[in-house]
Amino acid sequence: MKIAYGIHGYGRGHAGRALAILPELSLDSEILLLAGGDAYRLLREKYQVTKIPYLTYIHGAGHRHYSVLRTMWANFGLLKNIFLGGRYYREVRKALQGFKPDIVVSDSEPLTRRAARKLGIPLVSFDHYGVLAYCKWKMPLSYRLRKWATCLIYQLLMGKADRIIACAFYPATPKNKRVHVVGPILREAVKKAKPETGEHLLFYLGGDATRFTDELQSVLSGVDVEIRAFGLGERENYKNIRFFKTDPDRFVEELASCKAVVASAGNQLTGECIYLGKPVLLFPENAIEQKLNALGVVQMGVGMRTTLETISPELLREFLGNCDTFRKAAAQHARDSAPEVVELITNISD
Repeated sequence: MKIAYGIHGYGRGHAGRALAILPELSLDSEILLLAGGDAYRLLREKYQVTKIPYLTYIHGAGHRHYSVLRTMWANFGLLKNIFLGGRYYREVRKALQGFKPDIVVSDSEPLTRRAARKLGIPLVSFDHYGVLAYCKWKMPLSYRLRKWATCLIYQLLMGKADRIIACAFYPATPKNKRVHVVGPILREAVKKAKPETGEHLLFYLGGDATRFTDELQSVLSGVDVEIRAFGLGERENYKNIRFFKTDPDRFVEELASCKAVVASAGNQLTGECIYLGKPVLLFPENAIEQKLNALGVVQMGVGMRTTLETISPELLREFLGNCDTFRKAAAQHARDSAPEVVELITNISD
């Protein structure tokens, strides 16, 4: 089987999912990977990847929230390509025509999805946003309007798929038979890791590293615990905070040996934390997907949620004081759905 796999490049969660299924998926299939941004940088260390542009998010003043106008302007050229068939779209379409895949898999990557539909290639949607767009689950009324707007944009960008694989660490109910809900997708390194409860906190900030302000650094340095920080590039250590460059293997080592995790609310990392029994304190980005992830953590009893505006040394100490309770709850929810996903992709006709 020949599989073309398009991966969204913002953040590292999309690439993390790909890294979890590619070893098994590539055993019996020839794979064409297409990705940009963070996904391209992570995947190219182990695989050959065709670089493509990707949609990004631009934060406004203070780096707390996305700026809608600045984000639309930054993505204007790519959006025009997606909807009007510009140069980037034509390059992706040409790559698919040359490769002649049996199926196309897309993790929130719109160029490969559009090209697959135009070429009549069976399309599998495999991402976390499918839970929002194609599943039912309880949420506060205040979230529902934002969810509706986000799903409308997602469906407009992505179009229809022949099979939808929706990945989430929390339970959700599919709306129809095309939708398959699966749990966390774990990388081989995570499954092989031997978790132990150390003394350090792992800090991870996905997306825009400029959100790591002096104020946030001061908050983290206000607790008497060593903090090992990823996602911020190489920086000089500050008091109790040690900064590490992005290295997937080192990240898993630190994750497996930490006491708990303080992070932005990505679905992939949260699922890995639960599998390894790590309590989580999540500060979601200003996106409904991450807000619902943080809500799921609270509902499952595996951690707490906060915001960049309200996080404080006192809250961190409260979180650390409840880690034993969160750790016990995480043990009840640990699972890995990578084998199930490979089966769903390679047997799309079932």
